[in-house]
Amino acid sequence: MDHERVLVVDDDEGLLHLMELALKRAGYQVTTANDGPVAVDILRDQEPFAVMLADLMMPGMNGLELLRRARVMDPHMEVVVITAAATLESAISALRADGAYDYLLKPLESMDQLSLTVERAATYRRLRLEREALQAKMRAEAERLHAVIANTGDAILAADANGVLTIVNPAAARLLDRDDLVGRNAIDSLRRPYSTLNA
Repeated sequence: MDHERVLVVDDDEGLLHLMELALKRAGYQVTTANDGPVAVDILRDQEPFAVMLADLMMPGMNGLELLRRARVMDPHMEVVVITAAATLESAISALRADGAYDYLLKPLESMDQLSLTVERAATYRRLRLEREALQAKMRAEAERLHAVIANTGDAILAADANGVLTIVNPAAARLLDRDDLVGRNAIDSLRRPYSTLNA
């Protein structure tokens, strides 16, 4: 959470200032904008933000339009929409259709509620980024292993727990004179003595 960047967008200058102070006290780097077009310029010109808080009902570019444009610019940024009870349906729609992380109702219950919601959104973003990095690492390792297996001179066969062949490298395909073994049952597809090997 230390020094994560938060963009707060609201046309209510008083509320904007209160949210800025509360989030700064919670340890965030806070940038503010009083309308959608200014927020878009900030998103385009500055380093990425972990979380954006956006009022749904702003003149000109409303919060939903800002959310949609922000999603295109930075799909990893989490967005929390702020709405009055009268537009709660729009906030729920933003969650479902436009990928908002959460919503807050005006008037805010407390600045602690604001900080907690931003903290949860920032944590969720961090976990998503970590998961994506791990998945990319696993894909890279799998590709590296596949390249090693494919280029080794030894015949390599591997089957899953159900006996279905998952790996047949080129050397094994040449040895068995078949290149259609992946996905087939080992016992049914391999000639003896290969079908009885279990080591």
